[in-house]
Formats: sequence, C-alpha cells, structure tokens
Amino acid sequence: QKVYRNTKNILEYINSLGYIIDIANNLREGEAVKEKICTTIQEEIAYVQEVANTCTGSLGVLAKEKEYLNAFFHINKKTNKNIRLMSMHEAQGVEFDTVCIVGISEHMFYLPYEKQSYREEKQRIHKDLLYVALTRAMNSLHVLGSVPLHTVIQKEQDKK
Repeated sequence: QKVYRNTKNILEYINSLGYIIDIANNLREGEAVKEKICTTIQEEIAYVQEVANTCTGSLGVLAKEKEYLNAFFHINKKTNKNIRLMSMHEAQGVEFDTVCIVGISEHMFYLPYEKQSYREEKQRIHKDLLYVALTRAMNSLHVLGSVPLHTVIQKEQDKK
C-alpha cells in the first residue's frame, strides 16, 4: 500500500505536467497549486515573503541552482519562521508543509551543446529532479517564474 504525503490537488497538478502518477481515490483534498508569473526576481521574493508570513508549518524554497536562492536569504531575517532554501537536488529526502519553487524560466534546462545521447539522459535527470521538487510539498505548492512550468516541460519534450 502506497502512502502519499501530498494532497490530491498537488498530485493532479504533477499529473497534468505529463508525469504518470497513480492517484488514489482516498487522498485528502488541499489547496489548488498556485502558479505565479513573475517578471523579476524581486516579484518572486515579495510573493515568497507573503507566503512566509501566512503559512503555518515548514516552508521550503527550492530552485534548480542554489545560487539563485542567494537573493532570498533576507526573508529568513524578516520572519520568525525557519525557511529552508535549497536546490532541487538538495531537497531529495525532505518534505515541507509548503513549497515555493522559484526561478522557473524558459531556458532553465537548456542544453544547447550536448550530444544527442547526453542530452536525452540529462533531460531525463532534469525531469526527475523537477518531480522531486514538486513532491516535497505536503499541503501547499507554489510555482513561480517567468513562464508557466508546463511550457518548460513541453519545450523539453519537443527537443527529443
């Protein structure tokens, strides 16, 4: 018997991105996944600050690259909450009540000079890493960036 930490809403969102997931009928409902288009990193920071101010429980802020999160460090100082800033890779094995995935961009998984055989393997790894990030949220998931996440995934699939 599988144990799902995520809400039905989160798993349905992940499924809508093209991941094949067996979603059990008896899963608890939760908040709808929130996608926010942000034209600047400052917009992302303001949104995450708002989430941090209102969320109860643990908050993870995840990005593809750890360096992207440097601009988010001051949020911890503005709130009394313990906010974890992690790369998607570092997030493997941990879970949070609320997750904000930041830095979604059209070229976040861009591999222009890779040989075809390497490119397909790296695309698979990137897709798996993104799945890990998406499934870290137990109750609430927020996806922020300059483009909707499904367009990034579709672009990767079109390159195959």
